[in-house]
Amino acid sequence: MDKRTTLKDIAKRAGVSAVTVHKVLYSKDGVSEYTRKKILGIAGDMEYSVNMAASSLKRKAIRIAAVFRGKYEPRNFFFHKMWEGVDRAESRLSDYRVRIIRIECEDNWESQDIILRDLARNGDVDGVILHCWDETKLQGAIDNLFDAGIPVVTVNSDAPASKRVACVSAPNERVGRLAAEVLGYIMPEGRVLLAGGIKPAENLAANRRGFSSYMRSVHPSSEITEIYNYHTSPHQYTDSLRKALTDADEITGIYAITARDTYNTCMTVAGLGLSSRVRIVGSDVFEEMKPFFDDGTLDASIWKDQQSQAERAVAALHQYLSGQPIKVEPIRLGVIMKNNFDDYL
Repeated sequence: MDKRTTLKDIAKRAGVSAVTVHKVLYSKDGVSEYTRKKILGIAGDMEYSVNMAASSLKRKAIRIAAVFRGKYEPRNFFFHKMWEGVDRAESRLSDYRVRIIRIECEDNWESQDIILRDLARNGDVDGVILHCWDETKLQGAIDNLFDAGIPVVTVNSDAPASKRVACVSAPNERVGRLAAEVLGYIMPEGRVLLAGGIKPAENLAANRRGFSSYMRSVHPSSEITEIYNYHTSPHQYTDSLRKALTDADEITGIYAITARDTYNTCMTVAGLGLSSRVRIVGSDVFEEMKPFFDDGTLDASIWKDQQSQAERAVAALHQYLSGQPIKVEPIRLGVIMKNNFDDYL
């Protein structure tokens, strides 16, 4: 076997001390940029890799707060899978002494703002992963965390103007285009109803933009009507949907942009006896949508692999906290239909 490259080997070739090499490889201060680049180049040439698992045993545990919608709420379909991703990430990183602090929030930015500011004040976590309900309203709280030495990685919904260190998300505009492509194939001519989720969330806004632009290209004569969900009035969405469907019999296609809206849309359409008239494309995958596939109410759903989104967000934050470059693999998309539904559960 070839001899494993050591810090001393790199130091000897670079003409510096082993202490200096250690500082560079573990992203510590006290080394000039010229020396840092030189050492990193030599380490790469010598195929040196830091044994992060062994090194982590010498350090205290890394505590990462995951701030998502409640894990055990019965119709919180999207975040059930997010929490599964958090659990899987913690298991995979257990050798690196990563510990997840699970913090449940409400589906509004005010709840998250209180949680984030408490975390910044208390300083008892090393980093945060966050599904951002409102990129503008939460920017200050995210910046406060970063300034307090607590980096944030956003998941699914971003706050790009903030000091967050990374975002792990499905390509939301492409999600919308994919939904429009599917719905455009299966619906007859008529009006389209876009169930647009919660209005302020940027990930949903990008989704809506992608859907509307593509739908207008494949069904240029179809009018698109948007309705929204509001956490202040839980029944407002279903009331708006029922009114739209009963007032306008020319609606022939619906795209429900969130998992919760998908469930409520299917319940409403089936309850009104309109399953044969209205084609529905929904979002994500969860056990409760199976009856709607079986009875023909739901035609397709767009899968955004939210479990991997959460898992990769934890991994990205761990990379950052360990002084490694952040590398995030793209999130896959899929089209779920009746005959491949079980493959995605």
